Amino acid sequence: VGVVVGGVVLLAAVTFLVVSASTRGEQAAAPTMVPPTAAPTTAGATSAPAPTAEQSEEQAVTPTERPVSPPRVGKPVPDFTLELLDGSSLTLSDTRGKVAVINFWATWCPPCASELPDFQTVWEEYQDKDVVFIGVAVQGDSERREVESMVSHLGLTYPLGLDTRGEISFAYRVTGVPETLVLDDEGVVAYKHIGQVSAAMLREELNSLLGDG
Repeated sequence: VGVVVGGVVLLAAVTFLVVSASTRGEQAAAPTMVPPTAAPTTAGATSAPAPTAEQSEEQAVTPTERPVSPPRVGKPVPDFTLELLDGSSLTLSDTRGKVAVINFWATWCPPCASELPDFQTVWEEYQDKDVVFIGVAVQGDSERREVESMVSHLGLTYPLGLDTRGEISFAYRVTGVPETLVLDDEGVVAYKHIGQVSAAMLREELNSLLGDG
């Protein structure tokens, strides 16, 4: 699928730019790379998955509709509705008033598989507070079984779904996985991570936003 360089899977025709990280805000790491969709990733992330045949046929978003820039700390994010694995749906704007953790991932991404158990652990600790976790698998419907298998194997119970048409990752300018956004209760980006996130990092950020830290 690609070439491993410094712990990052590089994919053909994808350029990765490493950016600096701040304590509260955008943080860069060294994640795995997804098959590219269009733009280069910003911080050691996997590039957004190359669209599958079904995604290419279904996706109606044109390059001119691409946001000027990816979500940034201190700015609101685009709304979206995600079809969850259980058949229900979740609309981001419906979670307003809660702190939201949005994680873009894929089954073929080793750093994603490594961090998902931490997301589950923290979710179990904070689910009774004003916090919601949302897992967005940047994979087509043809890979649903792989996604469901990993979710079952890892015992993930927070809301997860597939971005089968690539519309959410496209709107968020996701060019690599894992990528995680932590939004405050007004839907504004408080923290952004390109690369693997630990349970300790999530707890610190959530406590800060909930006033518990």
